[in-house]
Parts: sequence; C-alpha cells; structure tokens
Amino acid sequence: MSSSMFDVKGDGMIALNILKNNIRSYLNRVIPGLITRIEWHFLRKYSRSFIDMIFEDPSLVLKELMDFYGGDSDSAEYIMYFALKIIFRNNHEMISKAMTHIRNGDVEEFKKMFKSEYGSST
Repeated sequence: MSSSMFDVKGDGMIALNILKNNIRSYLNRVIPGLITRIEWHFLRKYSRSFIDMIFEDPSLVLKELMDFYGGDSDSAEYIMYFALKIIFRNNHEMISKAMTHIRNGDVEEFKKMFKSEYGSST
C-alpha cells in the first residue's frame, strides 16, 4: 500500500509527513531518547525540525550533526544513515549515493534522488 493513498489533497504533504514520522519513530527505536536532544538542538539553533531540515538541506544537517557530536563525523553519519535508511527503503545503493551527495554538499542531486524514489507522491 502506497503512503500516497492517504494524500487526500494530492499535494504530497500527507505522504511526506508519514515518512517524517517513520524516521522519527525509527530513530527513537534504534537510539532511544537521542532524537529529542537532536530536535531540541535544531529547533533552538534554526527554528526548524531536524527531520524537516533533512529534506531541505541535508548537507547542513550533516555538518550540524558533526558539530553536535564535537566533530565526530562517524556519529553524525550514523544518525544520517538511519534517516536515509527509512527514506530510501533500506536500499543500500541508494543510501550510499545519497550520503555521497550529502557529504559533497550536492543538495540538488539528493533532492533528485528523493523525487525519483517517490515520484509525485511527496
């Protein structure tokens, strides 16, 4: 069943919100309590949710996560990997390509990948 089936207005917002909730739930399950701290950090600094910002500027999110972890890129990428795992439905090739685009600051390529994965449903 496609999440776009819940998109009553046809604008993709419901499907995107379901995806965001799935990311939040997954992060809470694999790293209990951490999403609350990360969300607080992003809301305080950017007045935007960490999960919302993944879809807007994932490269900035990765840089900010590195700052959050005191420069530890492994921990930052670990969190980003978990989010990408949900976004790209556990497709390791897509996750790897997306992470490369994010590391390189190529937000437009990341967004193209996202759009190709979800079509017009989000």
